[in-house]
Amino acid sequence: MRQFIRGGQTSLHAIRMIKQILTVMMQWGTWFGVIFIAYYAYSNIDEYSFYIFCMYLMAQVLLFCGAGLDKLINVSNPDGILLQVKLNDFIYYPSVLNSKAKIILTLITGVSWALLLALFVIIIVVIIFAIRGKKLGETKFIRGSKIDSEENIISQIQKDNKKLNRSSYKICNINYPADTESLHTIITGGSGTGKSVTICDLIDQIKKKNERAIIYDKMGVFTQYFYDENKDILLNPLDSRMPNWDIFKEGRKTTDFDMMAAALIPSVGSSSDPFWVNTSRILFAESCAALSERGDASNEILLKKLLTDDIKDVAELVKGTPAQSIIDLRSPKTALSVLSVLSTYLRSLKYSKKQGDNFSIRDWVNNDDAKNMLFITSRGDQHATLKPLISTWIEIAINSLLSLEQSRDRKIWIILDELPSLHSLPSLQAGLAESRQFGGAFVLSLQLMAQLRDIYGRDGAESVSGLCRTRVVFGSPDEDTAKWCSNSLGNTEIEEFKEGLSFGAHEMRDGVNLNVSKTMRHLVLPSEIMNLANLNAYVKLANNYPVAKIKLEYVVRDKIASRFIEDSTNKGYF
Repeated sequence: MRQFIRGGQTSLHAIRMIKQILTVMMQWGTWFGVIFIAYYAYSNIDEYSFYIFCMYLMAQVLLFCGAGLDKLINVSNPDGILLQVKLNDFIYYPSVLNSKAKIILTLITGVSWALLLALFVIIIVVIIFAIRGKKLGETKFIRGSKIDSEENIISQIQKDNKKLNRSSYKICNINYPADTESLHTIITGGSGTGKSVTICDLIDQIKKKNERAIIYDKMGVFTQYFYDENKDILLNPLDSRMPNWDIFKEGRKTTDFDMMAAALIPSVGSSSDPFWVNTSRILFAESCAALSERGDASNEILLKKLLTDDIKDVAELVKGTPAQSIIDLRSPKTALSVLSVLSTYLRSLKYSKKQGDNFSIRDWVNNDDAKNMLFITSRGDQHATLKPLISTWIEIAINSLLSLEQSRDRKIWIILDELPSLHSLPSLQAGLAESRQFGGAFVLSLQLMAQLRDIYGRDGAESVSGLCRTRVVFGSPDEDTAKWCSNSLGNTEIEEFKEGLSFGAHEMRDGVNLNVSKTMRHLVLPSEIMNLANLNAYVKLANNYPVAKIKLEYVVRDKIASRFIEDSTNKGYF
């Protein structure tokens, strides 16, 4: 019954409101028509013809009232002379009939035009009412983030870049605003949503511009499409294409080895005892520094000293250094425990023995004439072993970048796909904050925010995200990640009209209320991100441009290299 009453009352109220609007519109149309007819008649009928027509009407009234045809009436001629004329002669006089016909035709024409114009006015009023109603139903942007079409944003950025005479790379087919590549990019999304498509397109542009890039390629996807064996470098100790790499080519001072130790031996969480991690780092750094001072250092000697030699030899190596108290022959159990922890992470160096000249990441970064790419690869079944070494390589690359001379002409891309698959990189936040002046441009990708928090902690993960000014958000089924992405795209404050309807037993109680309210809300809801189709994304660029919703096209690329070529001859140092 309630549904019946509610439906009936609202329907009747709607009918009454429509009737009221139509009545007002008809009144406006009628008044407009009358005014137009009067104006048209005044403009097209001369005064004497109007006078004769009025006299003709008076004569007809007299005849209707019983006056005889011979009755005399006073009529002025065009010269103003008053004449007496019989009714019968007057109403049939040719000039009187002509005046009557002219006036009637004028009135008919005026009425016809009035009807058309009145209809036109009614249509205009309907359009005005409809537009007004539509505007009242629309939300009004006040401040905050906005969404615009991909085409509009591309056009605006191209105009702005042209004014500055700058060309730029593209991300998801949208130009970077001038000089914002070095403000860094973060790409989020679930598996298969389009992250690799985006990165492939970016690497393709880097290749065409003949610029440098360090690419961490966990699954070898980018290697198979872009690795050029004639010029590019590939680092993977289990791959036959890797050059010989020696840790002592990357550092000579204790501080250099401290930096490597921090990436090689990660912290294991706030709940764990940091003693073993800290002592392992100190022992590694001091051992490397001691071997470097002796002048015969190599990966092989380092591994033998720390993994196979007697504890007495290790104690002798670090004697007189801060690591002396760690390798204390009076506490062999502690020393052996530290060496055990260290061996877990040093195993990845076992297969770094290669033929040919040594390759140095630091030297490659320092060489501005290098126009190639550095691929750092892994594979699912190898990653647990290679993870410490790969993290160390990337840490070395970031620190090397930060030690360069400042230059606006240099561009070195650091592309880290699936960032949480690495150890925590101690210099990552510094690299994101400071590398712009050295030509660094980071591109980070990840699937889940929880993965990043697990590696860097809550504050660290927020810092990494916050230091990236360009954001590409693909679909994510994870609610937490979708909320984080929604927050990162920003909020918008809007003004909107809310309509309320009241009704009662009497018509006087029926009414519609319109209230204006300001609301702050997410520009993109988390549920919208969770439901994004593959290859669809939201792109937020630096410099206060609106957010764009884009759709990518999958590009079929030719494979020019193998993802992995096993080095069957490399059995390691021992």
